[in-house]
Amino acid sequence: MRLKKKFIIYILVFLLLGCQSQRQDTEKSVFSWHKQEVLNGKDDFFNTLQSFNVQNVYQYFSSDLTDDQIDSFINECSQQDISVYYLCGTPEYALSENYTQLSQEIERAKYISQLTNENNIKGIVLDIEPYLLDEFEDDAKSIMSEFYDNLKQAYTLAKSYDLKMIVCIPYYYDTQNLTSFLENLLKDGCDGIAIMNYYQSHESQHIQTEIELCQKYQKECINIFELSAPEDGITEENTYYDEGISTAMEHFQMIQENYDEYKLSLCFHDYHYLKELLENE
Repeated sequence: MRLKKKFIIYILVFLLLGCQSQRQDTEKSVFSWHKQEVLNGKDDFFNTLQSFNVQNVYQYFSSDLTDDQIDSFINECSQQDISVYYLCGTPEYALSENYTQLSQEIERAKYISQLTNENNIKGIVLDIEPYLLDEFEDDAKSIMSEFYDNLKQAYTLAKSYDLKMIVCIPYYYDTQNLTSFLENLLKDGCDGIAIMNYYQSHESQHIQTEIELCQKYQKECINIFELSAPEDGITEENTYYDEGISTAMEHFQMIQENYDEYKLSLCFHDYHYLKELLENE
């Protein structure tokens, strides 16, 4: 059954990727929030990532994992030519009073990257969503100012450790009078942005400002699609759970065609739903 299942996934991916005119060099990433992939279930994990040509995994490492467990996982990723990014974040990291905790995350990423003789952590992905803070509605400008200052300091620290730093953002900052924050962030606060492009209408238009700024400052731009089931505030319009991976890939191809001069990469949120949708198509 395992071989049959693996064969079906390869056939599906061939149909999705090989038969479409989508660029073959599109870089793909996936969020992975659970320790299950670190501890067990690795066969399914790597089969899924390899069959879909995923080059990067944004992995959260819970504090109860041992160094040996983390090291083993990262080394297996390296053997599979999959780059690992240290995934972390909470809305509170946007506040200046919590910069110490944010800097400790970067210190931990560096520590993990040195568990072996090789630096096997490529970078850090910060999933910080300040708009979820209670204070944001009353004083968004001040919160975003603190957020920018924290990111600028964190970026300096990450660079000193030779860690790439990617910052997750929603697609709508530019429509909330926060374009100056975006520009400052891309100018001196990160190596790239991962845009949560979670709204199926006007997907290309939603990331136009961000792509233009990435071009201006020569920073990486990553388009994230949501795959989670529509629940807990996620609507059918936010996710491709019902439409499936093939529709998501078609929509990404359309975005690429609109920004043909820019090398946009693709990311899925998250691994568990990517696996589920690949198996169900």
